[in-house]
Amino acid sequence: MYAEIMTANGFDNPWYWLLVAIVWVRAIQWTLGIPADTMRAAKRGDERAKQDALALLDIYIRTMTRDFNHFGTILVLMTSFVLASFATMGFWNGVAILQGVFFIAFPMVIMGAMGIQLSYRLQNKPESWDVLCKIYGRQRWLKAALAITFIFTSMLWALFLEIRPYLEQL
Repeated sequence: MYAEIMTANGFDNPWYWLLVAIVWVRAIQWTLGIPADTMRAAKRGDERAKQDALALLDIYIRTMTRDFNHFGTILVLMTSFVLASFATMGFWNGVAILQGVFFIAFPMVIMGAMGIQLSYRLQNKPESWDVLCKIYGRQRWLKAALAITFIFTSMLWALFLEIRPYLEQL
């Protein structure tokens, strides 16, 4: 049973693409610890939503910086090991399911690093509301661009895996 799971092509499975969609929607929905609808209401002038957004941002910044100060080294080491393992077993050994997992995990690590870097920047230099709105918008746009890039890359890789047998016949 495990051999069937490990040799299955994850890109052919509709559940894989459903997982990809859910992961990316949730990742983009929560930017800097603030849900998009709360930030949208705050930008429109809802004072309660603005207070909520600022409180959530403060919690996010404090949590990210505190956790990274305590566990940053081990987190970077473990993440690097896991990603390298997925990449090696997936691409070197041809395990398609791990290739699919890598195409989900790698951009999530990039987004996490972006969030940590921005948390440290905002912790050291508090910004005005207008600047925070611009930072939030830019961060959300970067996440969406990363999502589009990696979904497209995953689709191209899945296509390559499908046409590779035909290319080898040439």
